[in-house]
Parts: sequence; structure tokens; C-alpha cells
Amino acid sequence: MTETGRGGPGPCVRFLVVWFALLALPAWEGARAAAPAFPAGGRVRFAVTMGPLEIGRAEHGWRIDGGSYRLRSTLETTGLAALFKPERLLQQSEGGYGRRGFLPLHFSVTRNGKPAERADFDRARGLVRLEHRGRVREAPVEAGAQDVLSVFYQVALFPPGAAAFEADVATGKGTYRRVFRRIGESRIELPVGELRTLNVRAEEADGERIDLWLALDRGNLPVRIRMVDRKGNVVEQQAVEIDIPAVGEAS
Repeated sequence: MTETGRGGPGPCVRFLVVWFALLALPAWEGARAAAPAFPAGGRVRFAVTMGPLEIGRAEHGWRIDGGSYRLRSTLETTGLAALFKPERLLQQSEGGYGRRGFLPLHFSVTRNGKPAERADFDRARGLVRLEHRGRVREAPVEAGAQDVLSVFYQVALFPPGAAAFEADVATGKGTYRRVFRRIGESRIELPVGELRTLNVRAEEADGERIDLWLALDRGNLPVRIRMVDRKGNVVEQQAVEIDIPAVGEAS
């Protein structure tokens, strides 16, 4: 099933890369007898805006097969933003998928074709190996720890009725503890159309905030992401296309 809509207009400015580093959303580690239901594959395309101006495009794609998963996210500047600061970011995450949902083993970031950072999880030892700009170190993490890409999909497993959850999230630069709270359900209008969503939010004491809207009738996929930094700058992603192949259809 594919849904398409109009992307937002225009161009502008910096800051597109910042949300990648700040998307340290939390993950829920649930005690399930079997792997939770989630679309086996698909992709979501986003328009990325800063204020009224479109500054980039992003695409998330995933595949779950035989107890493992692969996730891929690309983000690049467009319009005047690309003229003044061309950026293309590729994030990749892979690992296991089971009763706890997504459990990443390897995460990497490539910026403009060059390796930028990575995180490799050692689940048996409760550690993650972090690599950024030639610096390598290890950090302790909890059993349900996520990376900044896998957590988009782990958060989609937010259990009905739960008020909040928290977990460790890793980038190649470090690990973060995040608390995510349920805000409520609402119908929102996006370029892809009107969707029934659940809004969940992570807030920091310095004013930084991340809101995520999950499409309740589209496998709880994240379809709107809004990030406010400590200075009040707002970057938002809105879905312009959702593609979830039917059962038996190739993704």
C-alpha cells in the first residue's frame, strides 16, 4: 500500500544534521512471550522543514526477516540549504528482532560518502563500543539499549495504556538515558493525508524537546517528528509517502 502527497515548498539553512545527533529517543523493553507485530518491511519518505521552509528530504526503510532486522535512513539537504551546506547522511542499523522488539548489534553513520561514526553492541557483556573521529571507547548499556535509528521503530511498540518508558540510546559519540512520555491521541493533517496518531514526547531540563507522532492505523510508524533545541530552533519532519507492501509482496 502506497500513499503519496505534496512535499512542502522551498529551501533554507543549516541545522539539518542536528536532529540526527539529538534523536536520542528512549526504547521500551517489554516482557513478551513472542515478537510483537510490526510491518515486515516498507519505507516512509519525509519532507524536512525549519519554520515555513523545506530544507531537506529524508527516507526510512526497514526489513524484518527470520529474527533479524535491517534499517536504513537517508537524509539530504535540498534547495538553498543544499547550495550553502550540502549534506547527505546515511544511517544503518542491524540486529535481532524478538520478544523485546528491536535489539541492535551494529549502527553506523556515513556523511557525504565518508564513515563518520559507529556503535557496536556486545549484549553478552552489557557494553557498546563507540567510534567517532578515530576515538574508540566502550560504555555500559542496559539490556534493551537502542541506537538513534532503531529507536524510531522500538518506540512504535509503545504498549497501550503505558504512561512512560526509558532506556539507554547510543550514537557513535556516546550514550544517553531518555524518558519518553505518552501525550495523547489526535488526528493530524500531513502531506500524506489525515492520520490518527499517538503523540509521545521526550523533554530535557534545558528546554530541548522531541515529539514523535505514531500513525495508529499504519503499524504505529513515526509519521511526524518535531525537534526543538535549547535555543528554541524547530526542525520538523512530515511524512509525504508511506509504503507498506501487502503480505507476500516484495518490499
